[in-house]
Amino acid sequence: MRELGVPHSATIPALQFWNSEFRNKQPAFIRFNFTIPWGANFAVYGRRNVGPSVTQHDFVEFIKAGRLDHRARRSLDHVAAFVSSHSYYGDHEYPDDDDVAEDVDLNAVSFMAPPFNDSKARHVWTMDQARNSQATPPPPPPPPPMRRRRGVVAGLPLGADPMTATSTSSVAGGMGRSMRVNVSLLQYLDTGRWFLSVYNDDLRPQEVTLVVTEAEGVSTTCPNDCSGHGSCYLGKCDCIDGYEGIDCSKSVCPVLCSNHGKYGGGLCHCEGGWKGAECDVPARDCQVADCSGRGRCNAGRCECQPGWKGAGCELVDCEDPNCSGHGSCVEGRCYCKAGWQGPSCGLLDQQVYQCLPGCSDHGTYDLESGACVCDAYWTGPDCSQPLCGLDCGPHGVCDEGRCKCRPGWTGERCDQLPCDTRCTEHGQCKNGTCVCSQGWNGRHCTLPGCLNGCNRQGTCMLEDGEYRCVCGEGWAGRDCGIRLETECNDKKDNDNDGMMDCSDSECCLSEICLSHIMCLSSKNPVEVLLRKQPPLVTASFYQRVKFLIEENSVQSYAHTESYTESQFWSSFTPR
Repeated sequence: MRELGVPHSATIPALQFWNSEFRNKQPAFIRFNFTIPWGANFAVYGRRNVGPSVTQHDFVEFIKAGRLDHRARRSLDHVAAFVSSHSYYGDHEYPDDDDVAEDVDLNAVSFMAPPFNDSKARHVWTMDQARNSQATPPPPPPPPPMRRRRGVVAGLPLGADPMTATSTSSVAGGMGRSMRVNVSLLQYLDTGRWFLSVYNDDLRPQEVTLVVTEAEGVSTTCPNDCSGHGSCYLGKCDCIDGYEGIDCSKSVCPVLCSNHGKYGGGLCHCEGGWKGAECDVPARDCQVADCSGRGRCNAGRCECQPGWKGAGCELVDCEDPNCSGHGSCVEGRCYCKAGWQGPSCGLLDQQVYQCLPGCSDHGTYDLESGACVCDAYWTGPDCSQPLCGLDCGPHGVCDEGRCKCRPGWTGERCDQLPCDTRCTEHGQCKNGTCVCSQGWNGRHCTLPGCLNGCNRQGTCMLEDGEYRCVCGEGWAGRDCGIRLETECNDKKDNDNDGMMDCSDSECCLSEICLSHIMCLSSKNPVEVLLRKQPPLVTASFYQRVKFLIEENSVQSYAHTESYTESQFWSSFTPR
């Protein structure tokens, strides 16, 4: 192939190769335009600088039934390919209604090895051999049958008039030749010498015409940016495993659990927000969107109408699924127990119950158990005994609305152990244990800790191993039995000790009695005596006690001049 843009034709024998080569002067997109019989099967191998083989090639394309195959192609150069199909007869081309532009799948696996430059391949035609050979090419295949295929009838385009078709051959001549299609491949090739092998995978010779041209204006961007499932290189999407198509949007393998869960143990374990066997239903939706027309979807669950059940309200159910408690629901029908009837087993079978015990009109006779089922608050074999509503536990029985406890138990529900009767005087019974009040001891709280129990006017405290009373306000004494004068201005002897208000020393601390003469403090006589010179041994008794009436001594309301020794002694003279 000496130059581009020139048609080269050859008839490739069955199951043989047509080999050619050309030189590419600069990296560019190269278009390979094939004209082949409709329905033919070919494989196109290409490799730079050396002949291609099945396992070693830079690109490979498969043409099946006259169309570019999308499922088994591979290109090591990661380039794009497009196919456009045209139907024509003879030298005239008619556009088919299936003109398409398709991508090239980069993950194909070759299955035939072209024996490039193999001396044993004696029937291989090169382009130059086809052009210069005087051999008679094999006869063309028979014309296609008269049938409709995608707008082409009997080898003519849809709607074409056989009498006016612009063909160098007659209609009859055109009918005698096979319908041919154009297949266009696009590859991005580097600079160098390129070897091309076309393999005829049919059982009869096929005529092929090839025109190699340099493509212009080819976009290097990829559609939809390969949908996130591949990488873009020179306008071609290189899809990752599991995806195909010109934009890698088609999944070739099933996606487990819809990418919303993990598969394990034979089923999908959905992540949050998804449900269903394949994790393909949002949690807020019902798996059967309309609940089979027999309910409504609420928060992802079907609320079925009466008479229907199931996740999608698809199963027949009874109007009352429990059959009133007197039967079993099977496939939407209640099967009643003996003695009951009706659609929901809610009606008594009067004919049966006429001969049964009446259960004292406080219950219903159960045919299955053969006993009376008593109403609330009734018991006994014939439901004639009133039942107490109290739960007296295992240590008592209910009688007339109250629990009667067995010996050794007490409490409203017979759940408390009793205490000795002596406990209640100075303690409280707590489930068999006497808890003593403060100041009392012993198992039954009968041992006092303080005198007279502090007369209930104080608190018995244990300090340094001894009990003592801490009296409350207004009380004093060892046992808090002395009442104190607390009202110091009511002119009453409140504590009955013969002294009233400020005359009672207990009121001297009140504000109203601070300056009262009875509340003025005096010096200690011992301290006054010790500060004086000791009296003479011959001193009289008067001289010895005279310090008691001296000024600024132990008293402040008597005057010294009011007393003389004669007056003092006269007070002791008998009359």
